[in-house]
Amino acid sequence: MLKINRAFPVGPAAGYCKDVAEVRRVANSAASFTVVGSITVPEKLGNPGKTFNNELSAGLNCIGLTNMGIKRLRQVGPEMVRIAHAAGKPAIMSAAGNAPEEFGELAQAAYEIGFDGVELNFGCPHEYIDGKRKPI
Repeated sequence: MLKINRAFPVGPAAGYCKDVAEVRRVANSAASFTVVGSITVPEKLGNPGKTFNNELSAGLNCIGLTNMGIKRLRQVGPEMVRIAHAAGKPAIMSAAGNAPEEFGELAQAAYEIGFDGVELNFGCPHEYIDGKRKPI
């Protein structure tokens, strides 16, 4: 198992690496690890309408956790892991379940794909269903 470079233990936040090209960019950067996701069981297209408020002194987003879902990650995840490992960097998958059992399903898939670790994202997805915010 690859270890995180303790001299520079910095990597991208969950939400940046959503495809192979983004993993490649992080692998070629100074980051010491990659984080893919956050991934949910179903594919998520995100919330419609204005999803970023930059009118405050700090940004606020509610994009709805756009991601490829676990089915597509099973197809491209092995390549993502290979790219990170070829650069000498661990590959972490961020998992965002909609129910407790989904976190187990996502963690198991990450293990089967070859990821080195799993980050559990308990704060998402921030999404609207029938005009109402879904409880987190």
